[in-house]
Amino acid sequence: MDLENMSLEEIWQTISSKTAENSLAENLNASYTFHIKADEEKSYSLIFKDGKAEVKFGAIDDANCYLSMNESNFKRLLTGDLNATNAFMTRRLKLKGNIGDALKLEQILKNYSL
Repeated sequence: MDLENMSLEEIWQTISSKTAENSLAENLNASYTFHIKADEEKSYSLIFKDGKAEVKFGAIDDANCYLSMNESNFKRLLTGDLNATNAFMTRRLKLKGNIGDALKLEQILKNYSL
């Protein structure tokens, strides 16, 4: 799958279908909102609860983590070409909320093989 040529909506639809097929975060109860800057800023949320994962289009108010980045860095994060810790330290990723949950998210996304 070539994420580089996919729109954000297509990527999030793929994430939604992969999380519905197989939840790799059975012990995680956390929610994430991504603010992604492309031509305009768009928000998406990923919620893990009771062994299930759900994607919502738009932001949620009570997320454990809020992550902000541009579209290119988001795609690189999903493919594993961008380390979340390095991105945070170099300000390519802005994080508000629980950093421990954010680190768990990087590993979960890698396991979905996007």
